[in-house]
Amino acid sequence: MIGQYSQSQSQSQSQSQATLGTVAGVAGGGGDFLPFYGMLSSEWLTEPDGLGLIDVHLEQQMELNFTAATFAPVYGDAVKNDKGLEVIAAGARKPVTWHPVFLAQAVLGEFCTIPDWQTPLKAVLDEKGYPTTQPGVDDELRLLVYYSMAERSRRLPEILKQADDFRPYFNALLGGNMVAKTACAALIETGLAVGMMVAMNFKYEYNRARPWQIYPPLLPPIATPAHPSFPNGHALQSHIIARLLSLATYGALRAPARAMADRIGKNREFLGVHFPSDTEASEKLAEKVVELLKGTSRFKEILVRARSELFGMERVFFTVILTKAGSRKDEVINVVQDITKLDHKDAQALVQGAPKPVKENISEDAVAKIKKMLEAVGATVKIK
Repeated sequence: MIGQYSQSQSQSQSQSQATLGTVAGVAGGGGDFLPFYGMLSSEWLTEPDGLGLIDVHLEQQMELNFTAATFAPVYGDAVKNDKGLEVIAAGARKPVTWHPVFLAQAVLGEFCTIPDWQTPLKAVLDEKGYPTTQPGVDDELRLLVYYSMAERSRRLPEILKQADDFRPYFNALLGGNMVAKTACAALIETGLAVGMMVAMNFKYEYNRARPWQIYPPLLPPIATPAHPSFPNGHALQSHIIARLLSLATYGALRAPARAMADRIGKNREFLGVHFPSDTEASEKLAEKVVELLKGTSRFKEILVRARSELFGMERVFFTVILTKAGSRKDEVINVVQDITKLDHKDAQALVQGAPKPVKENISEDAVAKIKKMLEAVGATVKIK
């Protein structure tokens, strides 16, 4: 799994930006990230040699040495005390400098205060599970042996880069120039920090052996990480990051970021250090982790700032929350199914679990339409 930023910088920031600008078609690597996104699709990313273009840039060392950035969502005025010295007014917050890594640790601290946060996450892992019988384990090992022969050598340079640090792959999705996007960098660091803690917590609990410990001829070309296999930490961290970037871009990066996360997780199988079931469980776990994270105030502050960095201003979007289904529950389920495109079982679970969000990050016009549809069948909604 990935820890803190490297403080080394083998290439200058201007060289790194210029290369990305050439690759992405964005002048100087700056400006709006959306033109860069235009060339990224899930299909392109999942082609066998699809990341070659990004690899060209990564060869020139895209690691960035972050400078401390001002981050303070609330500002207060300085006042003079009785000795004529300027001091911060009581209760006010002045701008302070935060490195993205350390800001992520503050978010992690708040995450850990969520009451009983482990229970819903463990439920996800228990539901997904992994093979415990010999035939099931053998099936997974056969697949890993195939990967080691058919895929490993072709992807090895990329795999080895990701083993040390996969941040540059997500930085590239945002158009590079991460020094100017410190809140976006903090989102990435939050995914790494929270993902690391959650993964280690459950690795300790499940204590699953690594594939090579069961079948040594897999011979991973790196030193196998000194902790258990389940869940896949790289997959968990990258899928959390993918979902956070999707939130920051109002869904614009949903497909390429998740395709990137899929690839990073799968590469750990090609390497021979994780089972496929480790990776599958991590993707579902990431979804639940982000659901919990969205309820924390520190994360919300960073998300607002990240959107401002990307779009120049906070766009006004809303969430429709179903608070009560009312007496016509079956009709409400049908309407929710129509709005969300969920299958009947998931729509029923959403309605029965009210209060629950029905639609997030939508325009005022869309809110009015959905509110009218739900209230027409007796449901009660709240707009957030």
